[in-house]
Amino acid sequence: CLGLALPAAAAAEPADEQMKTVILQVKKTLGISDDYTEFNGDSCVWGEQTWWQLSWWKEEESLTVTCDDQGKVFSYERWFSDEEYRYSDKLHFPDYTWDDAAKAARSFLPKVLDENEAVELTQRQDSLRPSSRYSVSGILTLNGVDTEVSVSLTFRTADGMLLSFRRSDAETFIVGGVPSAVPAVSAGEALPKFREALTTELNWAYTDYEKHEARLMYEISLRWGAYVDAQTGELLY
Repeated sequence: CLGLALPAAAAAEPADEQMKTVILQVKKTLGISDDYTEFNGDSCVWGEQTWWQLSWWKEEESLTVTCDDQGKVFSYERWFSDEEYRYSDKLHFPDYTWDDAAKAARSFLPKVLDENEAVELTQRQDSLRPSSRYSVSGILTLNGVDTEVSVSLTFRTADGMLLSFRRSDAETFIVGGVPSAVPAVSAGEALPKFREALTTELNWAYTDYEKHEARLMYEISLRWGAYVDAQTGELLY
């Protein structure tokens, strides 16, 4: 890993040219101001990808970003030392609503997503307690196809400030880039391939508890992790 700590004013012109490019891109993407007084940057190589963790701070406030070597943001965390998180029994009805947070999330996401990426916001978490936050989350799609990558954003209820953004695929990469979203094998052609991964088990089971009826039946199980490659039609585990 490579580390570099500088006054924030000098962070715009670090000796390392790659770091300079990454910093400028991140600051442009997120609109990070020059008000921070100190800066620290670290990079690590994971597989074929270089990952950066960049931190800015000033008195009672800090901001940390994780990004790749192109300056693409994978996480963002903002922290304030004077923010209170004490539990309270009192209910709180902030003027800033969850719908406002969802609208802000939809406005922010295009700044940090590639053109072939999108997020459908499907989950919400909020509270009526003072000093609470709104959490907005969803699943990332690539070329219109769902992935296993989750994306979440947190907003402060007091003023709607974005406090965090995270996607679960930080420090991962795809060799050769994202595969085509157009399958060469249809779903109908893929279905018979799964027969090799199916097992059957003979069981007695109640089918109607009120009538006390039972049947002898076959139960089908699919081998865990089995899938059919949508381009080659090959059954894989």
